[in-house]
Amino acid sequence: MKTSPSYSALIIEPNRSLTVPYVYLPESYHVSMVTSSKKGLELLEKSSPNLVFLSSNLAPEQLLAILKILKNKSQQKLIPLIFVVDWSRPVIQLPGTTWGGKVGLLHSLSSLTELLSTLERVMGTA
Repeated sequence: MKTSPSYSALIIEPNRSLTVPYVYLPESYHVSMVTSSKKGLELLEKSSPNLVFLSSNLAPEQLLAILKILKNKSQQKLIPLIFVVDWSRPVIQLPGTTWGGKVGLLHSLSSLTELLSTLERVMGTA
């Protein structure tokens, strides 16, 4: 019997009431969720997740600081990154990056199908 691989995902999301798209993550993902960029940076200093979700609720300076640490943590290849847009916010700012093709964009209205196809593209598997 083949077992599916497990992955670690770090979610940095200040909006505690935002559950979509995170609720759709497969059980093979072991999730650490923090509500501030400071806590996210602390976790990144201690570990290297397989995937990072960054919220549009973070200030641009916070996003850039996290991207810098994430880039430095990526030893042989970039750690895949998914930006999550919270449509309840009136203004949304995200840094422009191709992140080596390992970047995705989901939002607070994303479906399970959108999440799985994005995971497949950035991770190489669902």
